[in-house]
Amino acid sequence: MSERSCVEVNPKHPVPLPPKLKPMDHWDLIVAFDTHKFRKEYEAYVKAHASYVPPA
Repeated sequence: MSERSCVEVNPKHPVPLPPKLKPMDHWDLIVAFDTHKFRKEYEAYVKAHASYVPPA
Protein backbone atom coordinates (compact mmCIF):
# COMPACT_ATOMS: atom_id res chain seq x y z
CA MET A 1 0.00 0.00 0.00
CA SER A 2 1.37 3.41 -0.94
CA GLU A 3 1.47 6.48 1.28
CA ARG A 4 -1.17 8.32 -0.76
CA SER A 5 -3.67 5.47 -0.98
CA CYS A 6 -5.94 4.37 1.83
CA VAL A 7 -7.35 1.50 -0.23
CA GLU A 8 -5.91 -1.96 0.26
CA VAL A 9 -6.36 -4.13 -2.83
CA ASN A 10 -6.48 -7.91 -2.55
CA PRO A 11 -7.26 -9.25 -6.06
CA LYS A 12 -8.77 -12.69 -6.50
CA HIS A 13 -6.98 -13.32 -9.81
CA PRO A 14 -3.62 -11.96 -11.00
CA VAL A 15 -3.76 -9.54 -13.92
CA PRO A 16 -1.30 -10.55 -16.65
CA LEU A 17 1.21 -7.97 -17.82
CA PRO A 18 1.32 -7.07 -21.52
CA PRO A 19 4.00 -9.00 -23.45
CA LYS A 20 7.43 -7.38 -23.58
CA LEU A 21 8.14 -8.75 -27.06
CA LYS A 22 5.87 -8.73 -30.07
CA PRO A 23 4.94 -12.14 -31.45
CA MET A 24 6.93 -13.39 -34.43
CA ASP A 25 5.28 -12.92 -37.81
CA HIS A 26 6.17 -14.63 -41.08
CA TRP A 27 8.84 -12.03 -41.94
CA ASP A 28 10.66 -12.69 -38.67
CA LEU A 29 10.62 -16.42 -39.45
CA ILE A 30 11.95 -15.81 -42.97
CA VAL A 31 14.79 -13.63 -41.67
CA ALA A 32 15.68 -16.15 -38.95
CA PHE A 33 15.75 -19.00 -41.49
CA ASP A 34 17.83 -16.99 -43.97
CA THR A 35 20.33 -15.94 -41.27
CA HIS A 36 20.74 -19.51 -40.07
CA LYS A 37 21.23 -20.78 -43.64
CA PHE A 38 23.78 -18.05 -44.45
CA ARG A 39 25.82 -18.76 -41.31
CA LYS A 40 25.92 -22.51 -42.00
CA GLU A 41 26.95 -21.95 -45.63
CA TYR A 42 29.60 -19.39 -44.64
CA GLU A 43 30.98 -21.72 -41.97
CA ALA A 44 31.28 -24.51 -44.57
CA TYR A 45 32.95 -22.09 -47.02
CA VAL A 46 35.51 -20.94 -44.44
CA LYS A 47 36.24 -24.56 -43.46
CA ALA A 48 36.76 -25.57 -47.11
CA HIS A 49 39.13 -22.67 -47.80
CA ALA A 50 40.97 -22.60 -44.46
CA SER A 51 43.94 -24.60 -45.74
CA TYR A 52 44.32 -22.54 -48.93
CA VAL A 53 47.75 -20.98 -49.38
CA PRO A 54 48.09 -18.49 -52.23
CA PRO A 55 50.96 -19.17 -54.66
CA ALA A 56 54.06 -17.11 -54.03
